[in-house]
Amino acid sequence: MNMQVESFETPQTPKEGYSGPITRSMTRKGDGNNNGAPPELPSHITTDMLDAYSKTFQENPVNILARNAITQVGPRWIALSQPEIAKVQHIFSHEISPQGHATDQSQSGRCWIFAGLNVLRTAFMEEHDLNDFEFSQTHLFFHDKIEKANYYLDQIIETAHLDINSDEVKWLNYSPASDGGYWSWFANLVSKYGVMPKSVMPETYNTESSRHMNWILSQKLREYAVDLRKMHNAGVSKSQLIEKKREVMAEVYKILAINLGEPPKEFDWEYENKDGDIVVVEGLTATTFYEDLVSTKVEDKVTLVNSPMEGRPFYRAYQSKDVNNMKGGKPMRFIHLPIEELEKYTSRSIEEGEGVWFAADVSPFFNGSLGTLDQGIWDYSAIYGTDFNMNKTDRILYHQSSANHAMMFTGFNESTDGNIDRWQVENSWGRNTGDSGYFIMSPQWFRDYVYEVIIDKKYLPENILNLLDEEPMELPAWDPMMQAVRVKEHSTCLLNSQDMIKA
Repeated sequence: MNMQVESFETPQTPKEGYSGPITRSMTRKGDGNNNGAPPELPSHITTDMLDAYSKTFQENPVNILARNAITQVGPRWIALSQPEIAKVQHIFSHEISPQGHATDQSQSGRCWIFAGLNVLRTAFMEEHDLNDFEFSQTHLFFHDKIEKANYYLDQIIETAHLDINSDEVKWLNYSPASDGGYWSWFANLVSKYGVMPKSVMPETYNTESSRHMNWILSQKLREYAVDLRKMHNAGVSKSQLIEKKREVMAEVYKILAINLGEPPKEFDWEYENKDGDIVVVEGLTATTFYEDLVSTKVEDKVTLVNSPMEGRPFYRAYQSKDVNNMKGGKPMRFIHLPIEELEKYTSRSIEEGEGVWFAADVSPFFNGSLGTLDQGIWDYSAIYGTDFNMNKTDRILYHQSSANHAMMFTGFNESTDGNIDRWQVENSWGRNTGDSGYFIMSPQWFRDYVYEVIIDKKYLPENILNLLDEEPMELPAWDPMMQAVRVKEHSTCLLNSQDMIKA
């Protein structure tokens, strides 16, 4: 290969006050076939590169020590900072009362339902003088599944004219029967179906371990979707497609009834209050139970979101008509605010004695044994010799982070300087994690990984509430902002699981 040396002019730093062209001479090596451009580095991994990487790795004894430790026990335990662990205190200056025992979603993705019902039970327990109480999660789970199935098939009919690879259809087919959801879906369910005591419709094997039931249901729903699209392509009318949908929904109901049991249409509620008195309320339905006996109303709640990114200004309402769990349900609508606003209204709610539903990414910096959500007690940099510096916006846009679990804020601790130095969180992974199922969250973790809080409108100022009256910015379901706030079944919400609890 013929190599040549080329001389050319390039700008150099001008002297102060000089505005004319300044050039300097320099040389650059190139070959005769690429107009003097330097040869490109190989983009593939070569043996020489691997050898150089290995040599650098082996030369540092810290790397060898880290390898020997991490290959045996994994990074989660080794990264824990002992001085920071000693600072963990499950003590709070402000707590809601009464607090029920921590609930247990088991091996399911129902955290958003559990957290929602936990919000309702605080005032309920106080008003009915109860030591403890749980609403039936199975009751709402049943109706969520059948509503999602109906919504999915209805949307399959509505999009039957679109290509199977269109964004709309791919979104529908991604997860037609998942456990995951939004607060707005919880509110839709409670508004339509009410609530009932857990004793009336208790847990089943398939509520506590929903994965196999979900596979069966998803398989059948996708089969129905294939049939409906084929019928459309064959020229079948929309009314006939809807009639076909109604037929197959009977099979969906059968699958759910076999796995979960049927929700009772009417029931009596018998309970013992703190004084030992037996109280019986007869002739209830789930809707009358909610309307007459539950004072905390989902209809009074407002969704506040922090998902900072370009083109999504704060102090504006957003909505997605594509995001729903039922035909005729209210669409997902929220107000986008700076994270400081979410902190302010969360603490205000707790001061008034009301817990706050929230959605967050609990994958990073979670320790189930200590009951902590705090990046300060983890030191991955000491192990790997590199920093982890993505900000919240980049984590969202590059799919590094999104909401995967819903819980409830129940308290906070105010330090001597008047600032909040830790939050109390009620989880739904049972009483064998954290402090009997309750966790500590650091203020920085709140800012980095909390995406959504649900606040009663009575705790919000008029200027914030007025944003809901403005025309919202419409977002597709697959928009990064919408994805950031959905509590997804397939991730950590399912991990009442041994890795997250023990680590």
